[in-house]
Order: sequence, then structure tokens, then C-alpha cells
Amino acid sequence: MKEKVKNVKIYLLLIFAMFLYSFTGIFSKLASRYEFMSYKYILCYLGIILVLGLYAIIWQQILKNIDLSIAMSFRPLVLVFSILWATVLFGEYISPRMIVGFALIFIGITVSSLKYE
Repeated sequence: MKEKVKNVKIYLLLIFAMFLYSFTGIFSKLASRYEFMSYKYILCYLGIILVLGLYAIIWQQILKNIDLSIAMSFRPLVLVFSILWATVLFGEYISPRMIVGFALIFIGITVSSLKYE
């Protein structure tokens, strides 16, 4: 039972890591709105560095507890989160192709995760 709880925590941490990583896209998009090397531009890039630093620490902890092949199968979640951010924060459009892509990503993650349990 403890092993299942540990696995659930690792998977949740993995999803959180992908969610956190998706913030780099937000900061990049915001940086593109400001003049090169302005203080707002620099703040956006400092945000990216902060997010990447936290992500790297969390990623190393995940890899201590899960195979790299499983962890990497979750990477496409970054695309899902990024598209959702683009829609919510920047008013961009989600096409039917994107929805099909979301479904394929979730199916792939599910299949690859079940294979190793």
C-alpha cells in the first residue's frame, strides 16, 4: 500500500513539474512584448531562470524515484499546459486538431504509465 501511495505522489509531482515548466512559455511570451533589455524584459527572463531552476531540482527528485522512460513520457503535458495558458491568458484559439492532440497525449501517457506498473 505504501508503494502505491509513493507512486501516486511521484506521478503528481511529475505533473506539477510539467505544469511549472509551462510557465517558461508565459514568461517568454510576456518578454516578447517589451523592448529588448528593458527592465520588464529582464524581469521576464529572470522569471524563466527561476522556473527552470525549480524545475531542475524537482526533476532530479523525480528521477530518483522513477525510470527516465516513464518520466519523459509526461513531457508532452507541457504542450497541453502551454496551449491552455495561451488560451486563458492571451486569448489564443484552441482548434479541433489541438483537442485531438490533447487526447493522443493523454492516451500515450496512460499507456506508457500502465506498461511499467
